[in-house]
Formats: sequence, C-alpha cells, structure tokens
Amino acid sequence: MGHRANYVVRRNGNVEIFYSHWGALGLLKDFFWGEEVALAMVRECNETPRLLDNVWCEGAALVDYDAKRLLLFGCEVPGEDRGAFLELFPLTWPDWTVEYATGGIPQIAAAIGFDPAPLLQMDTHIPAELDAIIPCDPVKPGPGVLLTIASGGGWFDTLADHEPLEVLGAGPALVRHVADWPRIDATVRVARDLARGGAVIVPALGELHFWLGQEVWDAAGWVAPHWAGWTVRQDATDWRCHFELTGRPVAPLPARWADDVIASLEDVPFDGAAVMRLEVEQMARDGEKNLEVNPAAVRHARPALADARKLEVVARVRRHLRRSG
Repeated sequence: MGHRANYVVRRNGNVEIFYSHWGALGLLKDFFWGEEVALAMVRECNETPRLLDNVWCEGAALVDYDAKRLLLFGCEVPGEDRGAFLELFPLTWPDWTVEYATGGIPQIAAAIGFDPAPLLQMDTHIPAELDAIIPCDPVKPGPGVLLTIASGGGWFDTLADHEPLEVLGAGPALVRHVADWPRIDATVRVARDLARGGAVIVPALGELHFWLGQEVWDAAGWVAPHWAGWTVRQDATDWRCHFELTGRPVAPLPARWADDVIASLEDVPFDGAAVMRLEVEQMARDGEKNLEVNPAAVRHARPALADARKLEVVARVRRHLRRSG
C-alpha cells in the first residue's frame, strides 16, 4: 500500500536520494510551490542509498541545482493535463528548466549518471497482432489510442481499442489496417479524456510521432525497430501534440480546466500516512494483535508554506490563467 516516490537532489556534483511512501500521489502539485518549499519537503523524508525500480516507483523528482533543472513525473496531475500544468511552473520556478520525465525513474537515474538498467524490472512489451487491434465504438468510445494519419491532403483521426505500445508495435502495416475504420472528431474531449496515448503518422514522409500516457523508458528505442526505415520520435508529454504536429490549432482547454487547477491547489493535501495511522488504530481496536507496520508508511512529508504565501501563489496562477484564457 502506498504511492512510492524518490526525490533526488544534486548540488555541486553530490547526489542525495530520498524516499517517500506516499509522494507519487500529487507529486507535480507538491513540487509546484517552488524550490525552497520543495527542498524543505524533500529533507523531511528518509534518505536512502538507492533508487526504486520501475515496478515500485510511481513518481520521482530530480532537483538539479547544478543544471537548474527540475525533472519529475507522478500520478494525478491537476486538471489531467500534465503538459499544460507544467507550463505554469515558471511562475514558481523562475530561471529553472522544468521537464516531465516520460521515461520514468530510469530517466531520472540516467540524468544523474546512474545506470538505468538495474531499475528496469518491467520493460517487456509485446506487439499486438493486427487482427487484435480494433476500433473503439465511434458512438460511445472508451479509452484507447488516438491515431492521426496524413491522408489525401488532410488528416484522418481514429481511436484504437488497445494499449499504445502494443498498437505501435504493429509497424507500418497499421496504416492500411485502420484505413477503413470509422473516423472520429479529434476534439478535446476525445484527445484529453479518452486517449491513453497516440501517434501522428505521415506515410509519405515515413514519419511516426507518438506520445504515451504512461512513463516508459526509451519507448522510441522499442518502437523504432518495428518501423524500420521510418523516422520515429516521441515528441510530447500529452495529447496536445496531436494538434501541434498536424498544424491544426491547438484546441483550447475546457473552460473548467482553470477552475480545476485552482481548486486542486487550494485543496487540503492528501495525507496517506494519516490515513494509514487511522486504519492501524482501527485494526487494533478491532482486536488485531499481530500488526506489523512499515515505519515509512506512517511518515509523510507535505509542502509546508504559510497560508499567506499559498494565497499569493494561487492568486498569481489565477491571474495568469485569466490572461492566457
């Protein structure tokens, strides 16, 4: 039980690694408040000699003072749009480069000069058989892979009912396979709310551009051999690349998105350790005698900042969203 995360700090070439049992849940929001708040939170956690592997690590952040770079990933991005949320970070991390680690914890390891190979405990992907790749219901589509293909001077959008890497593993034969599928309108609702990943395919140029909703180390290195002779790139961090890469205007975020972000920042943060303590106390009251609790599970660090500071940051975000919206 938990949402395990590693926090890494590099300064003057020295690397420190910390462990958080609950930190992956809302990690981007926790690190949003700026360098000083983030570092104070990190130092409240237990230091550890090693990184988690890609099975157990659900989130991580590298605060690299040497490169003025923040590299991070985690679950539950406010408003569900990690790319758009990351664009707000310059408000609180001025002069820092902020990037999403699409490769997960192995990418964090590589960024500090560690060998990522020992962290790859789950990296097997099996290409899907073409017959197993079917379209989503065009009337009531479920989660799938958004495929956008250059065709006849325009673009053909469809949604595959499968996992992204398994679909991309089908190779160029995928283009012909989906040619007669129902077309969909690649609206924000479809791209944002339903796509678990996607690809923009330009057969005439032999180009495949893709993105994934989950973190996978060297995904392009896995996909490229299945598209021999093609240019294969993992270009973006979220669904908006579909609009950017095809030259179509980037569809505006839903009006509620700004409200979602503000509400998320104002929300009382989830405290997994407190929940765990309550559950343990309840089990003890119920007569459970043999209780063994991981000490890390009942220790949890959250961003600590004064209410006035929090209100000031939220007001700044609100003004920024109002101007840009």
